[in-house]
Amino acid sequence: MGAFFYKLASFLVNRCPLRFSYWMADRLGDIYCFFARYSRRVVRSNLIHVFRGEIGKKQLNRYIRETFRGFSKYLVDFFFFSSLNKINIDRFVSIENKHYLDDALKAGQGIITLSAHFSNWELGGITLALKGYPFNAVILDHKNKSVNRFFVNQRKNKGVRIIPLGIAIRRCFEVLRQNEILAVLGDREFNNAAGIKTFFCGRETRNVIPVGAAKLALRTGAKIIPVFVVRCKNNRSKMIFAPPLNIVDTGNREKDLRKIMEDFFTVFETFLKKYPSQWFIFSPLWEEIN
Repeated sequence: MGAFFYKLASFLVNRCPLRFSYWMADRLGDIYCFFARYSRRVVRSNLIHVFRGEIGKKQLNRYIRETFRGFSKYLVDFFFFSSLNKINIDRFVSIENKHYLDDALKAGQGIITLSAHFSNWELGGITLALKGYPFNAVILDHKNKSVNRFFVNQRKNKGVRIIPLGIAIRRCFEVLRQNEILAVLGDREFNNAAGIKTFFCGRETRNVIPVGAAKLALRTGAKIIPVFVVRCKNNRSKMIFAPPLNIVDTGNREKDLRKIMEDFFTVFETFLKKYPSQWFIFSPLWEEIN
């Protein structure tokens, strides 16, 4: 079927009232949650680790259900990108602490915006690109070529410049030398040999996490700014920038990389505790699955 399903979904989302699309997303999220037994267990386990066991069963089950609903709404948002433009973007997304981004650009060494698979991370890039910022995103290609073209076009049509993960290194350096924004996700490594294990929510992770952003910052002097897009109760989104991370090159590369990423995860943990059902990662980050 290739990209047919995605194109059909995009067609319907952009022609139906958005409120109805979100309502349908909730229903489909409930169905997905019911049948996706392993993914449900993974989400449960990750959330237990986030709260370190200090959460009741009723509340935990509510967060799990909301996670699957939220992921379905993320897809609705992604399909709705076609209807976003420079004129209407402020109706859907507000920005908090943008001065961190603007101040870092004045330094002239490029910016790495570091985020996670949290809420609608893609919407943040679309927002900045529509507002005229030179925005580049490192993206993992889909195996299906027609699906990959659909996803790439959804981003490129709104001004996001795509850097495929396989050819990322050289282009990333170019982007930062040109004092542009480079977007990277930091909570999942797709090549285990390239990352490191780190402490997150009080425990060492089971899988390694990517350190590309930290390596680039140490080599180029670029600022790393944590940023997260959160979904609010009215289905509007808020893009929140945190202060730039403190990058210190002590000469001990492994220690420096770990410190940078642990500082990022410290920031990320505060968002997770506040919006626990907006983390869309369906692989276990810690050793055991509860």
